[in-house]
This record gives sequence, C-alpha cells and structure tokens, in this order.
Amino acid sequence: MYCFTVYSSIDDVPVDDWDTLASGEDLATDRRLIAAIERHLSDQCKCWSIVGRDSLGQTAAIANLCLFSVDPAETTGPTTRKWVGRLRKLIPGALRFKVLFCGLPLPPGDNQLRIVPDADRSEILAGLHRTMRDLARKNRAHLLVMKEFTSESADHLGKLEDEGFIRGNVPPAYVLRGTFADLNDYRAALRSRYRRHLDDSLRRINSSGHRVEYVYGKNIAAVYTAELHALYQACWEKAEYRLEKLPRMFFPDLANEFGDAASLTLIRDEHGRVDGWSFSLTIDGVCHALCGGAEEQSNSQSEIYFNIFYAEMERSFRAGTNSIRMGQTSDVFKMRLGCVPENLCFYVKAMNPIIQWGMKRLRRFIFPAIRSVEPVHVFRDGPPLPRKGGQDIAKPVNMTQWPQSVREKPQDNRKPREEKQRQAQPAELSLIAHDIVFSRKDPSRPKNP
Repeated sequence: MYCFTVYSSIDDVPVDDWDTLASGEDLATDRRLIAAIERHLSDQCKCWSIVGRDSLGQTAAIANLCLFSVDPAETTGPTTRKWVGRLRKLIPGALRFKVLFCGLPLPPGDNQLRIVPDADRSEILAGLHRTMRDLARKNRAHLLVMKEFTSESADHLGKLEDEGFIRGNVPPAYVLRGTFADLNDYRAALRSRYRRHLDDSLRRINSSGHRVEYVYGKNIAAVYTAELHALYQACWEKAEYRLEKLPRMFFPDLANEFGDAASLTLIRDEHGRVDGWSFSLTIDGVCHALCGGAEEQSNSQSEIYFNIFYAEMERSFRAGTNSIRMGQTSDVFKMRLGCVPENLCFYVKAMNPIIQWGMKRLRRFIFPAIRSVEPVHVFRDGPPLPRKGGQDIAKPVNMTQWPQSVREKPQDNRKPREEKQRQAQPAELSLIAHDIVFSRKDPSRPKNP
C-alpha cells in the first residue's frame, strides 16, 4: 500500500525524497524548472508536487500536477474545433472547462511521473488516480489527464485503462541523435538531396546580411527584450495546439537559474534587429530546445525559421551534445533534418460519468489519430534509398536501430564518389557555417555543463 502526499509547491517537498527519483540530467523533474513554472504561470494554472511513499516511508513515486482552464478549440484536432466553433455560435463560451493534468507544460514531449523500478506499478497508478480524483473534486475540475508518455512507457500503464482512462495520441516529439563536430560535419553526413535543402537555406540567409549571435546564462536578461517576446507571442497565436502562454520574464529567470546551461540563439539582420531566436537548456549532453520566435517571411526571403534551427544545431554540436530535443510539430522539416519521432500518448478520464460515457462512444472523433509522417532516410549511412520520380519509396524502418554515430564512414567503395561530390560543391559553402553566417562575437563559450 502506498501513501501519497500533496505539496502546494516544489519548495515544500523534502529534497532527499524528491531526489530519489529526480536525477540531475532529467530536465522534466528539475526543481529549478518546476519552480519557474510555478512562479510565472500562477495566473494561468495551479501546480502541485506529489510524493508517493511505501509502508516504510521510502519514496516510491514522484509526480507534478497542474490545473488549467482549457479551451478544446485550442488543444484538440480540427474535427473537434469545427464542432466547438458551431456550438459557440449558439452558446458563446461553451465547452470551456477545468482539467487536472499529471504533467507540466515544459519540457515539451515529456512527462513528470517517475516510479521506482521495483515498486508495484499498478498500485502506484491506482493511488495516483485516487489522489488526482480527490484534488479534482476540491477544485471542481472536469477532466483528469495524464500526459505525455512514449509508446514504450505506455506499455506499462495498462492499469490506467483499467481505472477508466481513455488513451489518445498527441503529436510526436522529435529528437536529432548523433555526435557531430559542427554543422559542416553534419552536412557531410547528409545524402545529397538533403544537403541541398541545407545549402539553399544557408545561401539565402548569407546573401541577406544576417548574422548569428549566441548569449548565455545571466547575460540573456539584458538581451531578451519586449521585441523578442513579441516574436514568441506571434508564433503562439498561430500555433495549432496551445495551452500555456509563457510570460516575458520566464526566460531570463530560467537563464539565471540554469546559468551557462541556458542559451539564447539570435539571428539579426544587417541593422541589428532580431528576426528570430531560440531558447535552449543543455544538460548532460542533451540540448532541450524549449521555445522560440521568428519573423514571418515569404519563402523567397531569408528562411529565418529554418535557419534558427540550423544555428541552434551548430551551437549544440560545438557544445558536444549527443542529441537535440526539438519539440513537437513541423513534422516534415524535422524529419528532413534527420530527427527520429517519439510517438506520444495521453490518458483522459471525465469526472462526470455521463461525459465519460460520451467520450468513450465518440473517442474516434474527439481524439483523432495523429497522422504520421513517412520516414525519410537523411544520412548516407542509413538504409538504402530506393527512388522513383525523385521521391522516397523505401518502406518505413526502425530508425532507432541506426548506428548511433551517423558520421562513421561506410565500409564500401563509395569514397571516390563522395570526394567528387565535395569537389563539385562551391568552395565558399564549406565556410558558411564557420565564418559567415554562424560567426560568433565571443568565440570563448561555455562547454556542455
């Protein structure tokens, strides 16, 4: 039997109890991130931290909960949005309700539930469900939601469906795995057709006079202005799925907490104006790209959105990371970068039995399946690439089984051909990532903490 204690703040949780399951490289359970969310989103949600203990008082599970007022027109698929829009023409403000989440808004594509390996997982999940149900009743929440679990971890969560939860899907999270010296090293590992995508974007931003700047730690506060935050707000307004809206001071505060592990990547035009930015935390060899903003531009211009990713990749590679977590959405572009999708799911249960009955009957429409993107074989060391009419026709493969380092030279006779390809490239391309686009004001930069 397990006993669950609910704390109104992460600061109230005994450090030793929390650290039993919260490792230093696990950003989702980092007390600094959780405290920042509590401070800056207090006007949007209410947060709790939970510790489950066994009969001996030892920590068996930890979790974070948050209560949001949710608009389904902003957090579900197009079919639900269509019907909600029609209903609100008759009843303005209909279908806005409170949801108690097991999980926090950040980091994207992750969850905040951790369980000791030898614990009785079914009993833990049943106890967590009872704790959430009691908390939901006190706060008049309408739904319980547990998010966001990978397909692998969901295999161990069958007890939730026994407890009445309905499983649904959310957009996958994308992770670029591999160790590269810099962007040029990454470029050399790409197949020619994907190398051309990269080269075209770099040529455009190079010819437009833009430059890249990296800012770290406490210096971010002086650079992150209202103009930069306006770029984030503009992107938030256009997002397909949106829940929390991060305030301006969230990023400088997080940078102060994490020091040089926090980085702000900026793309400035020839007049010094910022057209795009990305905020990341790099911990234990993993870069977490948390948020960003970009000026809306036509495809014929500098492709700021794409180049923000390339600039962040350059910074991350040089910091010695082995993976970059790029968040959700923008599926096609991230797949072309070589990212591996992590399929994610959630579990939902209504407090009202009638609504629960209706959700079960209409689950196919309320929680539609997420359309997956066909895998593309980006790296030269990947599987063979059958082609027809310039399109990939290879069958999907398990990309997690690819070599961990995509930079290893293939053991065959392709080397002469690769040398010819390199010689055929314009000479200045090999310098773009180093000296022109991705130049740095301060070459001395913090290594991966």
